[in-house]
Amino acid sequence: QLLETSNLLQMAGRAGRRGMDVAGTCVLVATPFEGEDVAAKILVDPIKPISSQFRPSYALAVNLIARGKGRLDVAKQLVSKSFA
Repeated sequence: QLLETSNLLQMAGRAGRRGMDVAGTCVLVATPFEGEDVAAKILVDPIKPISSQFRPSYALAVNLIARGKGRLDVAKQLVSKSFA
């Protein structure tokens, strides 16, 4: 199965070292099996919609509140960092 555009963008978005580099480099190499046209198509294909698999639970809420030592603003801040 060929790499989907959304997967390529996810991997390319991780190029570089977080907090240290302002830019990164991603190289897409076409193999003899796919060819240049197929490799280029991955770059320009529309991105398929995604749906979150995140399912909050009571345990998650309790753990976040505990980590924030009972302060809801700290728990909210921890959650917001996950969706930055």
